[in-house]
Amino acid sequence: MRLGLDRERHSQKMQLISAQQIEAVLDWEGVLQALHDAHLGQRPLGDSYLIGDADYRLFSRGVILPGRGAGLKLASIHPANATATPRCQQSRRPSW
Repeated sequence: MRLGLDRERHSQKMQLISAQQIEAVLDWEGVLQALHDAHLGQRPLGDSYLIGDADYRLFSRGVILPGRGAGLKLASIHPANATATPRCQQSRRPSW
């Protein structure tokens, strides 16, 4: 049994996208609207994983949207997050 990618089918190189390129085409309102719209669609296939102790945790969730793509969410959960900077301000949240 051979593990790994089928190199003939997956020969594309990874594209690196800079923060400047992202900031040139995205704004927070658009990102939040896209996330809202995506959550109205088909529920993705996926699973979550949480590790940690009483104070510090690491949470990950991987998903597949059949025919559309894949995504990964990773978050650290610890007391300092409550006072982290920057924070999402109420005025930046959409009104839906």
